[in-house]
Amino acid sequence: VFDTTSRHVPMTVRGRHLIVSRAASDGTRTVTEVFEISNDSSVTRVAPNDSPAGAVWSSIIPATAVTPVVADGDIPAAAVQFAEGRALVYAPFAPGMKQLAFHYDLPADAFPLKVPVEHAAVVFEVLLEDPTATITGARLASVAPVAIEGHEFHRFLAQDVPANAVAV
Repeated sequence: VFDTTSRHVPMTVRGRHLIVSRAASDGTRTVTEVFEISNDSSVTRVAPNDSPAGAVWSSIIPATAVTPVVADGDIPAAAVQFAEGRALVYAPFAPGMKQLAFHYDLPADAFPLKVPVEHAAVVFEVLLEDPTATITGARLASVAPVAIEGHEFHRFLAQDVPANAVAV
């Protein structure tokens, strides 16, 4: 049991994973984002209200994102809203780490995609299914490709990525 607060507490992005699918026939791509977020305090952070400013934690999503959906993770779908170009978390956030996962579709004209790194990340991983796709910025470097559920991905990895970096 932890005390609660609605005030700011230190939260660290220990890992951020961005997975971009191969383009569908209409050019649409599905993007999955997974965040490993750590409450580095000794109190549970709770939302003071349900306004965007009251969210326990939030992240930018592309303005052109279509049908964002919370995926399996530690934060229930009912505790996440998508509004004003953001994924907004309202679940109580106890000390320790939780995983937030969501996905959305992007139209072909959203690419090249600029991905701002709003929160510094200890590890930032990008998986690109399209063999012709490239990525630059945010200290990302190519590493060995991976196969997941029969899909091949080019893998890019960075460590200690500062806030305000941008991957393209």
